[in-house]
Amino acid sequence: MIGFQFGIGPALYMANSIGKRLSLRESLGEKKTKKIGLLIDFGLAIPPDKTRFFIEIKIQYRAEGQVEAGPYEIETTEDLVIFPASNINYNHWFIGAGLGIRF
Repeated sequence: MIGFQFGIGPALYMANSIGKRLSLRESLGEKKTKKIGLLIDFGLAIPPDKTRFFIEIKIQYRAEGQVEAGPYEIETTEDLVIFPASNINYNHWFIGAGLGIRF
């Protein structure tokens, strides 16, 4: 027997980006972003109940959207290189499996 779960709802996502100067390990700034997104969750528990041990499989889609990271400066002994700010798509799938014990 298999126990099926489904969920959908809002989620709070926190993304941090940190720039560091490679030569001195000194911080060049940190940007913290909080966004409301969407979480879609599918789960399977085998067996679903009445046993002490079980296996669970999770598949999630996490919709966070785009987050801006940067700009960052990289200083070498010869040059100063500036990487401009970029929008990064943080939408992603998560797949996990685990063993569980019921008490």
